[in-house]
Amino acid sequence: MSSEGDKPSRLENTSHILYDSGSSSYTTYSNTVRIPIVGPYIELEKKTDACEAVPGKPIQYRVILRNKGNYAAKVVLYDELPNGMAFVPGSIVKDGVPLPGVDLDEGLKLGAVDPGEKVKVAFQLVLKLGSEEYCGKKVCNRMKASVSFYSSNGRKVKENVFSNTICLPVAKADKAVPFAKLTVDPAKAAPGDRLSYKLIVGNQGHAAAMVTLLSFLPKGLLYAPNSLTINGKWISGGVPGNAGIPLGLIEPGESVTVAWEVVVPGVTIVSPGQWIDNRAILRASYRDPGCDERVSEEFHSNKTVVELCFPVITAKLKAKPEVSFPDGRVNFTLQLANAGNRAAICGSDKLLRGPICLVPESMTVDGEGKQVTISDNRIVFGELAPSGVMRILFQGIISPLVTTRTLRGHIDVQYEYLLHDQVHKEAVSTNPYTIAIMHDDE
Repeated sequence: MSSEGDKPSRLENTSHILYDSGSSSYTTYSNTVRIPIVGPYIELEKKTDACEAVPGKPIQYRVILRNKGNYAAKVVLYDELPNGMAFVPGSIVKDGVPLPGVDLDEGLKLGAVDPGEKVKVAFQLVLKLGSEEYCGKKVCNRMKASVSFYSSNGRKVKENVFSNTICLPVAKADKAVPFAKLTVDPAKAAPGDRLSYKLIVGNQGHAAAMVTLLSFLPKGLLYAPNSLTINGKWISGGVPGNAGIPLGLIEPGESVTVAWEVVVPGVTIVSPGQWIDNRAILRASYRDPGCDERVSEEFHSNKTVVELCFPVITAKLKAKPEVSFPDGRVNFTLQLANAGNRAAICGSDKLLRGPICLVPESMTVDGEGKQVTISDNRIVFGELAPSGVMRILFQGIISPLVTTRTLRGHIDVQYEYLLHDQVHKEAVSTNPYTIAIMHDDE
């Protein structure tokens, strides 16, 4: 299971005997015994595009894990953090999917990695602020994979596999070293919710820098007008222009706090389970003492991730028979489905209207008889789980005094769900139904 060298596919062993006969020496060889090797063979490869470590500036690492063996193995991935470095929360991405709340210090559980399978993981580390003692030195870092599997005879085998080591020189702090740290609250949201962002922009170097905030809004979300503040000072207006927002001159050791809000758009624009990621882009201008020239460079904050959690309820309605009479009964089938990732309490303020009245004792939910419960003049069907389906059967009776030849209608379904102690309320309508009415004179 080693990550170094090429994996041998089998063990080969041959015995030989040396002997003398008279003045001659001879060697006799046995047959060759070949035993196939069965087991996982985990390989770890670590990469980064960074050429130096700057205090306060996140470093993006990429890790590729491959199983070159012929047996599946459970793998837990760790990062051996050097002194002075810290993991950037919310920065882990596995095979393109963000994993908020996962920490490489505690281990990233990859589950069973099959033979020939490849897993890609990306994450960020940052050299802690106040790490000036590392300036001019190097910080080195490697990954560790804890591998385990059961052999054919039931014995549990465990081993640690290590990646290559990456060493980065620490940037000298005789120039400006700008950094940006971005946070968001809450980490889960629903359509209509407001997300509050806070960006701390500082200077860990030894020279002042002029900083401009170029981009800070997550794609697809709506900026909340007049929500922008800089160091607590309100900045009026709509979405800032393309020129960016000047944050002014940031002296060594100082910082600027920028805060703003965005609104999650409606269910027709976003999807449940969607990840809203955001990263601030800034530009710093300062004088480089090495070349005595003014330098302008772009730098980024860490990435934040918000998961969208909400139900998506659809409602379909069938009415049978399609032809009836005054005082006749109609059987209705209402089917609700939840395509979202959050459970919802479903109901209706009125199932039937006009000349059709509900027969209360006729109602069943998912095949079980259920008494009609009314809360705030609303009939409650119950909770519909994510990916769940609910079938409501009930009857309506047509008024004996009906004079029209056709009855048309639909049902409005209301649903609500809880997120962050806040009740969200939505509604959806069914398809229309049509019933032809036959009168005695026809």
